[in-house]
This record gives sequence, C-alpha cells and structure tokens, in this order.
Amino acid sequence: ETYSSNKTISMYQIIPNDLSTWIIGDGQWIDKSGMGYYMGTDVGWTRQVFFFGLVGVFSMCFYYLKTLKLIYVKHLKSFWGSYGTVALYSFLLYTFLLNMKGFADIFYLSIVFYFCECTKRPNKVKYKSL
Repeated sequence: ETYSSNKTISMYQIIPNDLSTWIIGDGQWIDKSGMGYYMGTDVGWTRQVFFFGLVGVFSMCFYYLKTLKLIYVKHLKSFWGSYGTVALYSFLLYTFLLNMKGFADIFYLSIVFYFCECTKRPNKVKYKSL
C-alpha cells in the first residue's frame, strides 16, 4: 500500500453523474483552469469515459484490437507463426493494463512492427566446425 496506489484507487470512485456523459462523453480532458485533471481523476479508463463516453471507449478498444490484429496476425503471421496471435493478446492485455493507470495509446508502441517486412522465416544457418 502506497500513497500513489491509494490515490489511484480513490480516483476510480469518480464517475460521471450524467447519462449523456456516460454515452457520448463531454469532450474535456483537463480542468477548465488548465491546471489539473478534469473531474480530479487521472485514471485512464475514467478519463476516457469522461472525454469519449462509452461509445468512444468501445470504439477505441475496437481500434486497439483491429490495429494489433493487422500488425501481429496479418502482417507478421508468416514470420512469427502462432506467436503472432500470442503477441496480439499479450500486447492487448498490456495496453488495457496501462490504461488502468493513465491513458496509453498502442499506436506509438506498435507502429514500428507495421513497417517490418517479414515474409518468411529465415533458414537456420549451419556453421562448419574448423
């Protein structure tokens, strides 16, 4: 138990009290004064609900899934084999866990793999002993 973990847990108790905020959000990310977090919460999922609403949060989760599927399963499948699917779900879980504490976008963490051109596994090189 630390001050930081207690503060994070207390921020999960801050939830929208308006139905329209739950559904479509209110589009505010920082406080009107510009000095703090909107509604006093820095927790990724609740900030996203305040900003996007549940429609936006589900759309973002769909974006996470489709982006990672494109990169790890469709683009690198021929090179990684079944490990592409393992990488997909591992990275998806990692992203959801990162969003427990604060906002994390997977685009910057995985875009480098999109540009990897891996069409087939390289053959194992056998070295001759001298």
